[in-house]
Amino acid sequence: MEPTTISVVIPALNEEATIGRVVREMQSSQLVSEVIVTVDPRTDDQTSTVASKASARVVHGEKHGFGATIKAGVRCAVNRWIFKIDGDIPNCEHEWIEKAAALRCENTSLIKSFWQTPNKPRAVTWLAAKPAIRIFCPTLEFVRLPLSGIYLFDKAAVPIERVVDDWAFDLNLLVDIHLHGLGVRQFEIPEIRDRTKTIEERSPMAEEIIDFMLNKFRPKRSSDAILLIMAHPDDAEIWCGGAVASHCFRGGRARAVHLFSNPEREEEGRASARLLPRYEHAYLGNDIFSQPALPSVTRAIADHIHDFEPDVVITHPPNDFHPDHSYTNKATRAGLLALAQVNYPEYVYMCNTYHERGFSPASMEFDTYVDISEVYELKRSMISRYKSQKTEYYLEMVDCMDALNGFRAGVKRAEAFATMTSHLANTAQLGL
Repeated sequence: MEPTTISVVIPALNEEATIGRVVREMQSSQLVSEVIVTVDPRTDDQTSTVASKASARVVHGEKHGFGATIKAGVRCAVNRWIFKIDGDIPNCEHEWIEKAAALRCENTSLIKSFWQTPNKPRAVTWLAAKPAIRIFCPTLEFVRLPLSGIYLFDKAAVPIERVVDDWAFDLNLLVDIHLHGLGVRQFEIPEIRDRTKTIEERSPMAEEIIDFMLNKFRPKRSSDAILLIMAHPDDAEIWCGGAVASHCFRGGRARAVHLFSNPEREEEGRASARLLPRYEHAYLGNDIFSQPALPSVTRAIADHIHDFEPDVVITHPPNDFHPDHSYTNKATRAGLLALAQVNYPEYVYMCNTYHERGFSPASMEFDTYVDISEVYELKRSMISRYKSQKTEYYLEMVDCMDALNGFRAGVKRAEAFATMTSHLANTAQLGL
């Protein structure tokens, strides 16, 4: 991989005694174009002043917390590759940057340091992080020091805002990059001489590490979350609004991710979502009919599934006449394949579509119906929030469509879904 400039990010909390030495050493690397010191808001010493005098770019974090402080620096970094190091390491060497950078290759997004620890056992590593990895993510056991705070990473590899704000930041970054199928490599450095922490100081760190791993890999609660991957902001309400309303009013959660939108429709979508509890909208920001690059959309969909951990995913059918709808189905299937079986939804369904003359998909065979009789008027209210669209047309359409599906299901009103047969985890039909 061709050499590229690197941004160094140093989170700091009361590090006036060592921060100047760390900054100057990092600036000695010819690969480094900037050194950013992010100061935790709880800092009450001269860390900022010392870092500024050493010609670092000082950023004051708005939120306290180890991860939040790192993220504040990463946001400001001008380079894609970030070398992260702590501010309390007086024996740091700028050669570590060159050693890490030499290991970059096409499928590597994280290069972590490790060192031998004969004199200073890493208590949180050996008593919290490594046991949790062995239990929940054994494919990461090859990483020598999962909590080593010195590493080089590609900030474009995973959405940094979804990484935790606390002491589990380093482990969260490692796990997410690994689960995305991106490479992790390691380089050895001399044992670092950072500030010795007491057992009492390490206890919150261990607790946050364990809490992260439990939340990341905990067993899923049955039928708790539904993720709708839809083309446009009103599609969720038109094709699935009743099922979502019924689910949310029974205590479940729902998120609608929209591939194509504009500011007006996004605001209408937020207004519609406010009619339900535990229902949220997310927008990927692509223009209608734009057909964005599939890899970026695939990654975004996989990220939403990892983040929301849905039991059920609903999307459009593959042969929908609307090109945005059929593209959304293709992107959803690609996103499911990118999950590598982690947070894989138990069920995937395809929603209904237009059934006017010439619009009906030839292979649409419904096998699951949801009774929406009690929430049908609420569904109409949700659709009515989209004043920029042909609301009257859609209200008339769902009136006929949901009545017909209700007749088929033996109820007054219903929505119809087809199981995605290519989804290998589907083993039985499920009434949402």
